[in-house]
Amino acid sequence: VLLHGWLALGDGEYVVRFLSVISGMAGVALLYALARRVVGDRTALLAALLLAVSPIHIWHSQDARMYTLLFALAALSSYLLIRALAHSHLLAWLAYGVAAAAALYTHNTALFTVAAQMAFAAFYVAVRRRWSMVGGMGLSVAVLGALYVPWLPAATSQATHLQQYFWICLLYTSPSPRDR
Repeated sequence: VLLHGWLALGDGEYVVRFLSVISGMAGVALLYALARRVVGDRTALLAALLLAVSPIHIWHSQDARMYTLLFALAALSSYLLIRALAHSHLLAWLAYGVAAAAALYTHNTALFTVAAQMAFAAFYVAVRRRWSMVGGMGLSVAVLGALYVPWLPAATSQATHLQQYFWICLLYTSPSPRDR
């Protein structure tokens, strides 16, 4: 949907790929912000530098696919979660829920990131005995659920569609050295 709107700027190769470039740059900045909040300035700078020169990140930043946007949204949702856990404002929890839903809409594998984030948040609340945060966590889960529920039929359809064509993966995978 985002790329479809982006194509209003033009349909040339440069224009189509530039959305991934912007997402890749945003991912570097968001990783820096997240790492700075968690581990400090020097380590955050190193993490951002390593991501900026990472061949796989550069590759995907030049590709007209969703992977750099997925990374940027995962970093954003992680940053917002850390912020919500630190300040426990309902607005921070709401922002986390929206960012996590955007990540889920970007790619289904964001489910693993969101699940790990929620497990971390539950562990943090339990260990620190900050039971007042349960309401904020509930709000973020409700927002995430409300935003993602309309996509569930499409996600189920995609999963069923992939299962129908699983045999292609078996047919085109290279045999292991033992099978040769």
